[in-house]
Amino acid sequence: MSTNTIPLPTSDEKKEVKEIDSDVEALKSDFESLKGNVNSLMASVSRLAGKQAEKSADKGKALADDAVDTLESTRDSIQSQIRSKPLAAVGIAAGVGALIAIATRR
Repeated sequence: MSTNTIPLPTSDEKKEVKEIDSDVEALKSDFESLKGNVNSLMASVSRLAGKQAEKSADKGKALADDAVDTLESTRDSIQSQIRSKPLAAVGIAAGVGALIAIATRR
């Protein structure tokens, strides 16, 4: 009858196992730190994107307000010119209408 025995690990093998365990723990720690850094980075990017979107929305609103002001000013200017010279305005309107009719006929 033969007995199969497993040899006990040598001191060098025990050292290697301890070093591997130590390396694995260091990797786990590094990975957790990396996860924290990535989460922090994503939060910063998200805040920055929100600020930029807010700035863009404000800029768009300002441009729209400027466009409305310009249109109102132009409308007021045209109305005042029509009131000061109504016959000229009617003649210009008739001429523009005639030109559009000629252009669309072709």
